[in-house]
Amino acid sequence: MERDINVTETRKNFKKEINYTVRTLFLYELVMFSTVVVYSMFSILITMLRDRNMSDSDYDAFITSIGENAWSSILGIALGLIVILIYRNKEILKNDLTVVNKRMTACSFVGILFVFMSVQTLFGLFGMLAEFLLNTFGYTMLGQIETATATSTTLSMFLYASFLGPVMEEIVFRGAMLRSFQKFGKLYAIVMSALLFGVFHSNFIQGIFAAVVGLILGYVAMEYSFKWAVLLHIINNFIFSDVLGFLIKGLSENQQDFITTFINSIFFLVGMIILFINRKKLFTYLRDNKSPKHQYKYTFTTLWVILFIVVNLFLALDGIEKLEIFSS
Repeated sequence: MERDINVTETRKNFKKEINYTVRTLFLYELVMFSTVVVYSMFSILITMLRDRNMSDSDYDAFITSIGENAWSSILGIALGLIVILIYRNKEILKNDLTVVNKRMTACSFVGILFVFMSVQTLFGLFGMLAEFLLNTFGYTMLGQIETATATSTTLSMFLYASFLGPVMEEIVFRGAMLRSFQKFGKLYAIVMSALLFGVFHSNFIQGIFAAVVGLILGYVAMEYSFKWAVLLHIINNFIFSDVLGFLIKGLSENQQDFITTFINSIFFLVGMIILFINRKKLFTYLRDNKSPKHQYKYTFTTLWVILFIVVNLFLALDGIEKLEIFSS
């Protein structure tokens, strides 16, 4: 009887902690989303009041420009940071962003980078497969794929996508979330912060990619330090998205596809070789840091985890559209 009471109390305390952590993440996302919506609506209102005779084409161009303007997102992450700072308090600087475990060597970083970038190939293949399957039922998620692979077209988008966004996402997921979950085990913290990172994107294709790379980023932050996870994230967004996109944008579509496929294939091949060579170390790490199965059962039956997943899946579903030939 006493054992049952202890188990019940342990489960209750565990779920209470998880609820509090994910509720904070949900609030962070709500602040970001609300800021973007209010900023956009205010911009539209001011513009329409200034130019009441705006033509339909000018209005469409203005709406497009709002979508390419990331100042609202930058403001959103700045306000959202307040939520995270209140939640973690002194821990954000005392532990989350400053703790250092092993020393990162140049060889280790390059190896991790290749494994990290190898996911791009899987991301591309999964995207094509998912689009093919949806097309057979008359639907498409091409918009989500384009959103996930788009390069920056404005200064604000460049700053947000290449630097400010990655830094803030690492503060939230490999800082606050990872360290909050760490008390329940290393592997649990890495897995949960990665899954929440994927769900947070509200985009099926981008979300799966984010969850997979989130595992790598979580491992790097846990075993080395937060700064190396930030650097990996910035390299991916800045070098292999914006810079590469800028360098090849003058080429034909076939040439662009060839270059990106070639680069991704090299990363994938080398990355898989690195994983194969280190497979024993990987399996040992997974075994030594395995969390009890009941932790995941308790986690995915907590209110705020369910709400967070359902809301973001609903937003992701909005990105799946009927093909024109079926909707006409």
